[in-house]
Amino acid sequence: MNKLNTYNDIISDFQEMFLGNLNENELAIIDNDFVEIIKKQEKQNEWTKLFLSQIIEKYSSIKVKNNVQNRKNSYLYNPLNDIPIKEPIHSKILAKLLNPNAEHGQSKLFLENFLNYIGIKNPEKGTWIVTAETDRIDILIKRFDPLSIIIIENKSNDAKDQPNQLYRYWYQEIYKRKNKIEYPEEYFQIIYLPASPYKNPTTNSLSKPDYLKNLKNLPDIIPIRPKLLRFNPDITNWLDNSISKLDSKNHRMKEFLTLYIELWN
Repeated sequence: MNKLNTYNDIISDFQEMFLGNLNENELAIIDNDFVEIIKKQEKQNEWTKLFLSQIIEKYSSIKVKNNVQNRKNSYLYNPLNDIPIKEPIHSKILAKLLNPNAEHGQSKLFLENFLNYIGIKNPEKGTWIVTAETDRIDILIKRFDPLSIIIIENKSNDAKDQPNQLYRYWYQEIYKRKNKIEYPEEYFQIIYLPASPYKNPTTNSLSKPDYLKNLKNLPDIIPIRPKLLRFNPDITNWLDNSISKLDSKNHRMKEFLTLYIELWN
C-alpha cells in the first residue's frame, strides 16, 4: 500500500474502501472508539497517520479475502434485498411453508417443526388447514380433531396495531368455536410476530371492542396471553432447523430459505 501523505487522504481512503462496502459482520469488527477517533480527530500528526494506515491495511486484507469468497459463492448478494416485501407477502410466504398441501412437496415438515417449536401438543395428529390473509387474519392454522387454533398476527413491517385487533380475532376464531374462556396453550395460541425487538401488542389491541360490550360474559381483556415471537431469532431458528431436515439434494428449497433467513439477520 502506498504511503498516505495527509490525514484527509487517509480518511477519504478509509471511507471509500470500507465503510461503503463492508457488510454488517465486517462493520461490527470495527471498534466504536476507533470510529469516534475518525470523527473527532482534528490534528494531523504522524502517530494518527501511522495508526490509521495500519488499520486500513488490516481491513484491506479482510476485503480481499471477502472478495475472493464472494467470487466463489456470491454470499454478499441476496436478490430479496432488492424486492420490497410487504406484510401480506411475508404472510403468504410463511403460510405456504406451513401448509402441508403446498407445492413445496415437504408435506408436514415445516408445519410440524413450527408447531413443536411453539409447543402445540401432538402436531402430527389430525388434518391441519393453513390460510393466509383470510378474514383479516394474517395466518390461521387450525385442525378439528383435536380442536386446535393458532392465530398469527404478522408485523414484519412493524405496522401499528388496529383497534381491538387481537381481541376480535380471538372472539371470531376461538371463542365462537369453544364458547369458553379457558384455553390450554398446547391447543390454542395467538402469536404476535413483529420484526422489531421492541414491539409488543398494545393494550387497545387486547381490549374488548365496543360492539361486544353488551356481552357481559366476555372479559374486558383477551383471556389468551399472546405469545411473542420475533422474526429473528424465532422464525430464523425454525427455518434453520427445517433446512437441516430437508433432503440433501433439495438445493432449490435450501437456497431460498437461506436467502429468506438472511433478510432477518
